[in-house]
Amino acid sequence: MAHSMPLVELPSEPDADSTVERSDADAITARIGRREQFPHAAFSDESIAKACAFVPRRTDCFILTAPKTGTSWLQQICHQLRQGSEAGEMDFEDVYQVVPWAQMAGDLDQSLDAEQERNPRLFKSHQRLSSINRGGRYICTVREPASTMYSWFTFVKAMEIPAAASYATISEFVFCEEFVSHGMRFGASLWDYYAEFHACRLQPNVLVLVFEDLIKDLPGHLPLIASHLGLECTPEIMEAVVGSSVKSFMQKHTSKFDASWAYEKMKELNRLPPEKLDCNRPATRVTNRSTERIADLELNPEATAFLRRMWEERAAPATGCDNYGAMAAEVREELTARRAAL
Repeated sequence: MAHSMPLVELPSEPDADSTVERSDADAITARIGRREQFPHAAFSDESIAKACAFVPRRTDCFILTAPKTGTSWLQQICHQLRQGSEAGEMDFEDVYQVVPWAQMAGDLDQSLDAEQERNPRLFKSHQRLSSINRGGRYICTVREPASTMYSWFTFVKAMEIPAAASYATISEFVFCEEFVSHGMRFGASLWDYYAEFHACRLQPNVLVLVFEDLIKDLPGHLPLIASHLGLECTPEIMEAVVGSSVKSFMQKHTSKFDASWAYEKMKELNRLPPEKLDCNRPATRVTNRSTERIADLELNPEATAFLRRMWEERAAPATGCDNYGAMAAEVREELTARRAAL
């Protein structure tokens, strides 16, 4: 099962003459060990191999999240922050053109080693933290599990993924081994992701954010995110980034966040078999319907009890936190300390 994938001994990285500090890379390993990257079913073996072999610079940043915990939103926020005085411009067809998905990049003829138009270089990943390429910086998020599962359920239904088609309600879906209890198709369950994020929340090259707090106070988080990226965040930049990162703005540019360009590019290159190409069908990442409290209302008692049991079995022993609220509070403590140090 994905959540019990064993730790593996991998070669130390990077070399002594690399731009990456070995201490940063080893600190994560010391906390949570190292696992091999999980090969996502949507991408070719060649593209995945290139992602696994990639050695990031110390200034590179991975937006590293569990599915449906704010990934596309953070891609937009971070890209707009690095535009500086030009924040708010949307001169790209697809967010994957400016913030590549590491395992997808090879299938789009993108080189992870190439320079990006803006610095720092940004990458998306749904790998668990113990599996990601060592040496860069990482931004991670935690989100209330029931709301995450509701968003995940609606997304996979919209993608028309056969394995999820039989589930009519979220209360049925949360019992799905392939998409929930044994993993989220990326080698980790939601609770595995959170246990590793919590364990590394104090590491200087790891920034863990609370999704609900980001929703409530995006401006208050921008200086933290900018500092983590090595960027400035003037009031003018902050105003432009907020304006271009709110849901209403992103919905006006929905095609830039639904992977439609990436899908058409893959079709044009004609390298993926139909079953892999189908996994990359466009689907909106910016929805009209808020998931705030919806999942709690729609989950039946059995499903609610199951999610609670998953936390008790998977997350509580690793984090020492009895529930999501307690873990989020400890993440907030670290963010408060970082704000004080700015």
